[in-house]
Amino acid sequence: MTKSLEELFHRVETWPESARDQLLEVADEIERELDGVYDATLDELQAIDEGGHKLHAAMSLARPRSQQRSPHSAAHEGCLFPACNF
Repeated sequence: MTKSLEELFHRVETWPESARDQLLEVADEIERELDGVYDATLDELQAIDEGGHKLHAAMSLARPRSQQRSPHSAAHEGCLFPACNF
């Protein structure tokens, strides 16, 4: 461990508990990023869903008419986004 980190840990001991809790949260976030884990926000998850629905709709339109399904077909068999309601 570097000397500056050791000094920081000594100073942290004098911080209020709420500040130490914040430091732990930031450290956990950094660790998750280093491990490749990302917690998407609700807005990000909704945007991903919307993008998936748009992709599904575009792919459906790109199929030859003979292969296109009715919007009411059986839950869009094989759809990567089974919850879509096109």
